[in-house]
Formats: sequence, C-alpha cells, structure tokens
Amino acid sequence: MPAMLSPNAVTVDVLFEDIARRMPEAIALKGDAGNALSYAALDREADGFARFLHAQDVGHGDAVVLLAGRSVGAIVALLGILKTGALYVPLDVGEPPARRDRMLKDSAPQLVLTADGVGLDDIPGRRVFHLEHALTLSRQTSGPRVSRSTTPGDIACVMYTSGSTGQPKGVLVPHRAVARLVQGQSYAPFGAGETFLHLAPLAFDASTFEIWGALLNGGSVAVVAEAHPSLDTVVEAIAQHEATVAWFTAGLFSLLVDHRIEGLKPLKCILAGGDVLSARHVARAYAGLPDCGIVNGYGPTENTTFTCCYPIPREGWGTGAVPIGLPIAETGVHLLDEALQPVRPGDPGQIACAGAGLAAGYLHREDLTAETFVMIETGPGCRERVYLTGDLGRQRSDGVVEFLGRIDTQVKIRGKRVELGEIENALRSDPAVLDAVVVARDAPPDGKRLSAYLVLAGPAAIDPNRGKRALARLRGMLPDHMIPIEAAVLDALPLTTNGKVDRARLPAIAPIAARPSRDAAGSAWVENKVAALWAETLCGPGQDTHSDSHQDLDRDLDRDANFFDQGGSSLTLMALHAALRSALCPRLSLMAVFQHTSVRALARHIEALDGVMPLGASADIPVPATLEGALPR
Repeated sequence: MPAMLSPNAVTVDVLFEDIARRMPEAIALKGDAGNALSYAALDREADGFARFLHAQDVGHGDAVVLLAGRSVGAIVALLGILKTGALYVPLDVGEPPARRDRMLKDSAPQLVLTADGVGLDDIPGRRVFHLEHALTLSRQTSGPRVSRSTTPGDIACVMYTSGSTGQPKGVLVPHRAVARLVQGQSYAPFGAGETFLHLAPLAFDASTFEIWGALLNGGSVAVVAEAHPSLDTVVEAIAQHEATVAWFTAGLFSLLVDHRIEGLKPLKCILAGGDVLSARHVARAYAGLPDCGIVNGYGPTENTTFTCCYPIPREGWGTGAVPIGLPIAETGVHLLDEALQPVRPGDPGQIACAGAGLAAGYLHREDLTAETFVMIETGPGCRERVYLTGDLGRQRSDGVVEFLGRIDTQVKIRGKRVELGEIENALRSDPAVLDAVVVARDAPPDGKRLSAYLVLAGPAAIDPNRGKRALARLRGMLPDHMIPIEAAVLDALPLTTNGKVDRARLPAIAPIAARPSRDAAGSAWVENKVAALWAETLCGPGQDTHSDSHQDLDRDLDRDANFFDQGGSSLTLMALHAALRSALCPRLSLMAVFQHTSVRALARHIEALDGVMPLGASADIPVPATLEGALPR
C-alpha cells in the first residue's frame, strides 16, 4: 500500500482523495435510515458538486456560505467546495436574520447554499441555491475533476465567533490547521474502524474535529441530522451507528451522564470541553463506563478547535479542577505575563498558542489580527507567531497546564465563545436602556448563565416589565445562547474607585422557585408537576424548589410565560424533556417541548397524549437524583 501523504504538504481535499484511493469501499458517511456513502461514492459525489460549483463561477479563494444543518448532503457540499479551491463559511440556520446578514455581508460569498427552513427570498442580493436542488444538479454533471492549485496555507473555512464590538469575527482557518488537528495525533483514536458522532452544528468549530477527524483517517462520520436532538436521540444514534468517538460540550456531557449513561457504553472515547468539566460527572462516568476514556479538550477557534488535551486518568488528577493537559502535536503553548514574557513555572500567565493550528487571522479585521496574533521572543534570536487567548493558565510541576479563567469579559456559554461586550452593546441599542452590564454565573447544566443589569432611560415604574422587554428584543438580534436568562433594573451601576463597573457588587437575582401541591388532582396535578420540574430545571441542582408544606406553586413562576424568556436554553430544555419523560410522560417528544413552551400549554399537550403515569407510578426510565425533591410524594 502506498505511503500516506504528509499533512504539512497537502490540502484537506487532497488528503481525503488519498484515503478514498486507498480505501474506496470503506464507509465514509452514515446517515439516517441506513443511508451511507463509501469513500469512493463520497469522492464521486463531491467531484460532481465541485463541477456544479465551477459552472457557477466558484473558484480558488471564493467563499461559499452553507446555511444548513447537519446532513450527509452538507458534508458532500463541504468537500465539493474544497475541491474547487474555494472555502466554506458555515452559518447557523437559527441565527437572527440581522446578525446572519452581517456575516453574509462580511464574508462576501460567491454563492449561498440553504436548507429547509431558510427561504431563498430570505437572502437578498445573493446567488442562492437550495442545497438539495444543488446536489441534484451536481449528480447530472460529468467530466474530469476540477483543477485547482490550493496550498496548505490557503483558507479552508471561515468560522465566526462573537465579537466585543457587536460584529461577529470571521476566523480564517487554513488547510494546514485542519490537517494538523486530526493527523499525526494521539489525543483520540483516529483511523479506520472508528466512527465519529457528528453532533455539533456546522458553524461550531467542534464539527471540524468530528468531520475531518474521521474522513482524513479512513473512519466514518455518523450524522445526527435532527436539528434539536433529545438525549434519547443522541444515545440512539450512538447505538445505531456503532459510534466509537464523540465530542460533547461540558453541559451536555453532564446531562448524558446523569440521565443516559448506559447509552454511552458503546463509545471508546469521549472528548468534552467548551467549559470547565464537572469533576463529579467525570467520576460518575468512569464508574459507569469501564471501557471508555474521557479527554478534556481545550482550545480557541483561532487555534483550530484543540490546543491542549488531557486524557483524564481513572485514578484522578490531583486537587482542583480537571486540567486542560498538554499541547497536542504540532502545537506550542506559552504562558506569558503582561509584557509577553514567559512566567516562572507554577505562576499564572496568559495562554498563548503557537504552531501549525494557528488561524491566518480575522477576515477584514487587520487591526484585531495585529492585536491578538503577535510575534514573541522564545529564545536568543528566536521569534514565534502566537495567538493571545485571553485565558489564564498555570503549569504544574509535571508540565500539565491548568485553566484558571479569563482575563477579560469573554466567557463560554454551552461551549460557544461569547463576548459579553457584544451583548451589552446590543442592550444599549435599545432606546429605553441607558446603560447595561452582563455577567456570567455558574449554573448547571449549561455551565454558566448570563444575567443582565440595566439602567433605564426613564423611571422603571413607568413600565415594570421593561427589563423583560429588553431581553425579548435581543431575540431578534442575537443567537439563543447569547440571550441573558434574567434582567434586573438598577438606579445606577455600582462603580469602583476608578470609575469602572464593580461586578462584585451587582446584586444577585432571585431564581424562579416552585413548590408542588401534593393534594392536587387531575389536570391541576399534571400542571403542578410540570411546573415543579420546569422550575427545578431552570434553577439548576441545589436550589430549594420545594417545601414540606401543602402550598400552591410559588407565584414567581408564570405558567403562561415562554420557557426561553424565563431563562431556558436548548440544553436546559433537553434536561426538562428528560425529567418529564422520567417522571410524568414517557411518550413525550423533544419537539413537543420545543413547540409548547409554557407550563400551561405543555401540561395540556401532555394530557392530550393520554400517556400520563398515574400518581405514585414510575416510568422505566429512573428519575434523575437531582429532580427527586421536586416531585409530589
């Protein structure tokens, strides 16, 4: 068998073609209902898609926006785009139109590909094709491969992240950075016979690991096509496709360990990250998954998904939080002081990334590129280009790096990087808001929850609901994970002696609370039970959401209010769905919870299913320990 190509010398598409030539019959993609493509078939389909794009004048260096969810066809499109020498720009279908339009304008695509749920008329002034229609047309093409002259330093994709100015930043990811992420690495099992679960949105950099980690090593990609998969859908996909490797956000990892740990047993390796991992959940996972290794993965998009990885030892890692580990191959990490000089071993310093995974910079943001991608002295006469992450780290005596937090106001929400300044700017654009500050606080299972503090342009008494209205306005401006779950209106923001906002003096905002009524019956009992689980999910484990007294539900919980307006997220909604199935209605679908987003509407839907367990009964699925206290006895 011919030797494999060097990832440092070729591009992603050429590396894939080499695998397809050597392993044509191996399964590359696994989709729903047994839909699968071999490497040879995927190569042919991608070549056809490249010919279709070439006929639309897409060529070297052009951007093609993919506004679609996960699917076998989407991966065909990604590979076809690279085969023309172009670059792909994945955008989230759920992006608010105004924010999406800013990214479309910024990326200046030659072509836009959309999927179901996005109308062609929604993309004004662009050449737009529906993805499935484009795939159909591409299968009617014939001829040789499109010629291209792409180099490893050319851009493979643009990944957008949150920006403090209110304008999302497009990270320019070169081919060599993608190849470095998944070839010649040992932090996860790469190779033929491995099946990578594809669960991340295409616009999230974890998808780079999921897709190319398999396709550049002879493995298979198991596509979870459902836009909002439930915990059951996730574990069913693992079983159906015999997945061996999966990446989860820290919050989703905790949920799966709490509610569906048995479904994780087929996995050989779980990578988790995006936020600080829960040590308790790591211990529970190892107790229940004797044949699965767990890896804590750390890295910014600017260094292509992973910078450091830590295969967590079963015997533990010492004291403190789970470390982020050591740099992966072809990667360097420096811990620097404010003068960009190395700190002493054991001292905290800013984490700076180096090596083949570095992005080329930010699209159309030369100023920000120059500010964060800098040259540092690494020795006498030696200089190296690094990315300044804004994260603090410390090196242990064994060389392992610990993550200590952020220097600035950037946080991770559900694994996605968020600049609090972007949210604050959006809030200040409301004519009724004079000033605003947003903070992030710990809140399982999401990892962190965002709280907004507002100073209004007029007296709050004029409109006591103005805080809620300000948050509702954000839903048309920012994606779901960037919407604060609560807002407090203050007369003035507390300031330090230097005139800066004193975040430590911002008052706590009381969580929603609910107490179940034990002597309720019929419809009231169902609604009370839904309300109790609803409040428990929003508050998170450890909150006092029930009482020994026979009182009605706390009036703080508005039973007609939208779940997301009360601070819910897609991840907490998954937790609510699991709790409702366990304690009340095993037949309840996740989509029904998305569609019936108030306590009262959801209770009526559950009653209509005629699948409510009688008082005192229990489902086959055990009630999560964190929710037991919220159930009627």
